[in-house]
Amino acid sequence: MPGRTKSTEIEAKRRAKISATLKHLYATGQRTPISYLEGVADKISLANTGKIPWNKGKHGVQDYSNNCPKCNKFGMKDKSHFCKYGNFGHPHTERTKLLISEHRKGKPAWNKGKGKQPAKDKKPKIYDENGNRHLTEEHKKHISESGKGKHYHSEETRLKLKLSHSTSEAKLAQSIKRSKQVFPFKDTKIEIKVQEYLSSKGLVKYVDYIPHKAFRVGKTHHQVDIYIPKTDAKIECDGTYWHSSVSAILRDFEIDIVLHPIRLKETEIKDDTFKNKLDKVI
Repeated sequence: MPGRTKSTEIEAKRRAKISATLKHLYATGQRTPISYLEGVADKISLANTGKIPWNKGKHGVQDYSNNCPKCNKFGMKDKSHFCKYGNFGHPHTERTKLLISEHRKGKPAWNKGKGKQPAKDKKPKIYDENGNRHLTEEHKKHISESGKGKHYHSEETRLKLKLSHSTSEAKLAQSIKRSKQVFPFKDTKIEIKVQEYLSSKGLVKYVDYIPHKAFRVGKTHHQVDIYIPKTDAKIECDGTYWHSSVSAILRDFEIDIVLHPIRLKETEIKDDTFKNKLDKVI
């Protein structure tokens, strides 16, 4: 009895070791040790050659419901579908994949002629990877021919629209609308430095001083960089790049005649010499 008990313990340990090994192989997707079962699998394959499989004609033997959505939809009826989860939820070994590949060589794919159109039948892409639009000559010709002779408005309607936009009232309304728009959307560095100096002196933005205030200059509106309502001071922060061209100099001359602003050069703002000019109008 003692010897029998010892052999039972040894057998139990051996089985536990095999079970742990198999669990590890199943967990890592290897299924079974290839070095051990490679010859056994060949013997089983030769022994079963020519025999009728036990599950031939039977459906629903394996449970695919939690693995393959296609099998869950069609079951085992779709013979053309090759399920990659068909090995009871475990991936095939490399040897099995090789055998399946050799078996299916020369046979048409199960999804040939189904689903999406082949790539050669697809329409050419209009936009490239960078988002730039590229049209073929055929596409351009098609767009040109499709738009010929088409008008979204009648002649009478287009004439009314043209007259309505050319009246003095319409131009004035458009000018007032544009005067309320703030350009640019972001203040420059020299404008921010001047605003910070005014704030350090106790002036509150949009209360004691207003950035980008619009004034009428000739037939158009001009937005001064900073406007101080208390002293009616208009401050212009002139950057070297934007105020060095001939057209900019002529425009600044026209603004100076009408608004008489205090012009702060970029060099003055960087050297902090502009503070003496602002102290006089704060």
